[in-house]
Amino acid sequence: MSQLSISLRNYSLTADSTDILSDVSFELNGSGTVAILARSGTGKSTLVKSIARLLDDTTVWSEDGVLAVNGKPVSEWNRIALRRKAMYVPQKSVVFGRTVADNLILPQKLVHPERSDAELVARAHQAIEQTQLADEISDLDLPVSSVSAGGQQQRLALARAFVLDPDCLMLDEPTSALDALAITPLENCILEMARSKLIVIVTHDLILARKCDRVLFLHNKHDTGARLVADGTPEQVLFDPTLKEPFAFMHAR
Repeated sequence: MSQLSISLRNYSLTADSTDILSDVSFELNGSGTVAILARSGTGKSTLVKSIARLLDDTTVWSEDGVLAVNGKPVSEWNRIALRRKAMYVPQKSVVFGRTVADNLILPQKLVHPERSDAELVARAHQAIEQTQLADEISDLDLPVSSVSAGGQQQRLALARAFVLDPDCLMLDEPTSALDALAITPLENCILEMARSKLIVIVTHDLILARKCDRVLFLHNKHDTGARLVADGTPEQVLFDPTLKEPFAFMHAR
């Protein structure tokens, strides 16, 4: 069970004087799945990137309030140490190097230099199993060009994150580029991971969001920065007509 705690208290964020987030407060801990929902351009991805210390260095950012991991301000975390706690997986899956090993062994050596060669390999194979890639990847020396389908690449990106054993995975639109056949194994993988880790999912996929344990809904009214307007189970957030924005988002189709 994850011992991670992510806390935001009255957290606001501006980018080049543009309000992105405004007075956002919530706490995440333990394991399970949390969906972050909002209209496009509301700041969902920026929120999780700020937790992971991955904001664009070319932008002038200004923060107010508290953003902390395990009680320590994110700004005070060493980036590699923070990766061991909370890791961001971008919307566009990226594989690199020549082989599967390049994706699953080399990152471990950087983040976990204490691991033996045998442990590196064992954890790589474990991650392949956990991301339901075992039928498609039988050898760590398999060329990454053989892992070409979108769903396979997305799961390999998840395996790369999972092999580093962070307490939290933050997934940005993990199903956005996948067809229906590819989505199901990826969803199964995410839900299985959530047994032992906190999985935060930025998504527009309402089917996936309804399978999550908790939903956070952001809304940016009058371009004054996104605020958290609803927080609860999917049923509480998406099916309550008194919650105007989430209810409209849920029933827009």
